[in-house]
Amino acid sequence: MNYGKIYEEQYSKYYAKIEFLIKKFLKNRRSQKRVFENSINEVTHYLSANFKNKHNLYNNNDLENSNRIFNNRYSIYFADATAEILENEIKSEFDKIKIAELPANYNYEKFIKEIALIEAAKEISRLLSVNLRLLKMFYEGNKFEEFEIREQGNLSLEDYPIFKKLHRELYPEYYAPKLEKEEGEFSIARATENNYLGQPTNDAANELFEYFIQYYRPEDKSSIKFINILHYLKNDANKDLYIFKVKQAEFKKIIQAKIGIEIKKFAKSERYFEAEKPILNSLERSFKKDKG
Repeated sequence: MNYGKIYEEQYSKYYAKIEFLIKKFLKNRRSQKRVFENSINEVTHYLSANFKNKHNLYNNNDLENSNRIFNNRYSIYFADATAEILENEIKSEFDKIKIAELPANYNYEKFIKEIALIEAAKEISRLLSVNLRLLKMFYEGNKFEEFEIREQGNLSLEDYPIFKKLHRELYPEYYAPKLEKEEGEFSIARATENNYLGQPTNDAANELFEYFIQYYRPEDKSSIKFINILHYLKNDANKDLYIFKVKQAEFKKIIQAKIGIEIKKFAKSERYFEAEKPILNSLERSFKKDKG
């Protein structure tokens, strides 16, 4: 039996189904005039908390152990990792499990399908965070006919064709030139961009960055504080006002030079959406109010 093919077919099917259900859910929430942040948090919470409780794999130690082996497939095989590990290591472990210790009417094919479902949900959960700004444009622009939760090769989010298209449609003022007087002459200039350490930002974002450093968890000197700030400025701050496209490598240099803290791994707080983002949201509002 071609276990790799079973997995790939089921993964594609489950991915498309979950994507469709999320689209349907968000479309319904928008019709209820709910804000995007609360709606997407409902989705992420379901996938991270409630989803696991529904599956045999997480309620059986033997099956969970087989799943851990599956998660290590890329450290074992350099090619065809999924097919090979399902055919070899995991099949061998599964065959050792006594039938009485398995769920009723459970077999190896059902196990593979369950892994495919869980892996599809995990990937979508990851992309809900990575593609958050794009998803917000789908939602706020009511562009659900174009809705997708997909990764496009090695492109950064801002380079996705759909991101560029929606951003131009929703924020036309960002692309409009303005007249700027210089030495008695008028010249065309972009309204919101300048360079900060070689990366495009604007002055408002730089000032908000400094404000966050001072007032966001002021006693905290851990690297995760600054990773949260970077994630917020790039993904969650008001893009009509704040342009902050500093890459991780450059941001690392900024924090090293400015604060003396070395960022070794870029991973935001595990409770970013529940605990940290609301704090940063509140600080952004305070900053805007202080600036008048």
